Amino acid sequence: MKLQWAASRTELDWAQLDHVTVDLATRSEEEVEAAIRSAPLGRHEWVIALVSARKAPILASLDDAVENYDELLGGPGYLIGADKVAGELIPAITHLAEFDGADRLTLLDDRRVG
Repeated sequence: MKLQWAASRTELDWAQLDHVTVDLATRSEEEVEAAIRSAPLGRHEWVIALVSARKAPILASLDDAVENYDELLGGPGYLIGADKVAGELIPAITHLAEFDGADRLTLLDDRRVG
């Protein structure tokens, strides 16, 4: 899968990707957690939080990331699934979510068709 970037090159072009958008203003914490866990991101034990190229990424367990993604990112950013294999962290770049820093969490969903 190739990630499609918007013209700004700072966010993904979600219109070109299978995804699920969660409106955080209208969903309960339980519904948001269920959406994250059912997306490809939720298949991983670890999550890498990326805020900007200038800030170091943050590694968190999936459980911590699900409960505290907004605090973990502290604004707009990405969550990327990862696993530890033989002691090495292996990111799953296409298993990700984008948080707009306010009320939208967009999850890449490779299970959806068209």
